[in-house]
Amino acid sequence: MEYQILFILGFKMSIKNFFFIIVSTLILTIILMNQPLKQYLMQQHYDENYPALSFFSLLILPDNSFLKVADGLKKELTFERYTQTKNTPEYLEKNPQKNLPETNSTLANLPPIKIDPTPAILPTLPKPKKLEFALQEKDKVLLIGDSLMQGVGMTLVSTLQKKGAEVINLSKQSTGLTYKTYFNWQKTLQEALNENSDIKYIVALFGANDPWDMIDPNNRSKFIKFKSEEWEKLYRERIQEILNLANTKHIPIFWYEVPYMKKKKLNDGVVYLNQLYADEVKKGGGIFLRSNEVLSDSTSFSPYITDKDKKIKVRTNDGIHFTAVGSRKLSQLFIQKLSIKEEKINEKTK
Repeated sequence: MEYQILFILGFKMSIKNFFFIIVSTLILTIILMNQPLKQYLMQQHYDENYPALSFFSLLILPDNSFLKVADGLKKELTFERYTQTKNTPEYLEKNPQKNLPETNSTLANLPPIKIDPTPAILPTLPKPKKLEFALQEKDKVLLIGDSLMQGVGMTLVSTLQKKGAEVINLSKQSTGLTYKTYFNWQKTLQEALNENSDIKYIVALFGANDPWDMIDPNNRSKFIKFKSEEWEKLYRERIQEILNLANTKHIPIFWYEVPYMKKKKLNDGVVYLNQLYADEVKKGGGIFLRSNEVLSDSTSFSPYITDKDKKIKVRTNDGIHFTAVGSRKLSQLFIQKLSIKEEKINEKTK
C-alpha cells in the first residue's frame, strides 16, 4: 500500500514538474525571442486579419535594454527584414483597398495606359575584342628566368623555332631577383634590349631561388627577413624594374606563375611570391600565365596530372622542375596566347 501511495505521489509530482518545465520554457522563449515573435506577429497581421488570435500580442514583453542590445547585434549580423510595416508587397496584396495614396480626380478619370506586350529589343553591344599577340616569321622572343625557365625552354625554344620565330634564351640556373650581386637580371635585361631592338615578346619565370631572406642593399651586413614589409617592398620594386624595362620598349611581357612545390616551406614561399607577381604584372600591363592550371589537378603539388583518363608525370623527382611533358604543357600555355600565321610559314618551309 505504501508503495502505491509513493507511486501516485511520484506520478503527481512528475506531472507538476512536467507542466512547470513547459511553462518555464514558454516564458523563457518569450523573453529570449521577444523581437522575432514581435516581427512574426506583425508580419502575419494577427490583430487585423485574425481577431480571435489578437491575444497573442499580449505575450510580447516590452522592450528593454538587454533585448535592444541583442537585437541590434542580430541586425548587424543578419539582413534586416522590412516586413515590419503595412506597406510590404505581401500586405498590399492581401489588402489592396488599404494604404493606397489619395488620387487626384483628374488623374483618376484618365483612360488606362496601354502597354505594348512586345518585349523591347535592346541593341546588341559589341563583344570586347580579344587582345591578340601576333607572331610572324623572324619575330624575336626573349626568355629570362631561373632553372624553371630553362625547363620551359626545353620545348618552348624548339616550338617557337618551328613556327618561324627566333629565340634568345638567357635563362640561368640558381638566379633570381633577390641577389643582384650574384646575378643582376635588371642589368642583363637592359643590355639584351639594347643589343636587340626588335624583340617582340619577353617571357619570364622567376621564384624558385627567391623565397629567402635578402641582403640589405644599404647595409651588406644586415639581412631583411623574408615576407617582412621591407622585404616585400624591395622585391616588388625589383619586379617593377623588369616590367618597366619591357614597357619602356613597348614589349609585351608574359610572366609565368611559379608552380606548386613538393617541400612545404618552399611551396609556402612561392605561393606568397605568386601573389606579388600577379599583382605587379597586372598593374604593369603584363600577362600572367597560370602554370598550376596545367600542372596540377588540385590546389597542391602533384607529380602527375590526369590527361584523357591517363596519369601523366609532369614534375621531376626533386619536386621542383618539370618533365618533358610538363615543359610542353607550360610551353603551350604561352603559345595559346599568340595568334600565329602558320600558313605563310608552312608555305616557305615546304
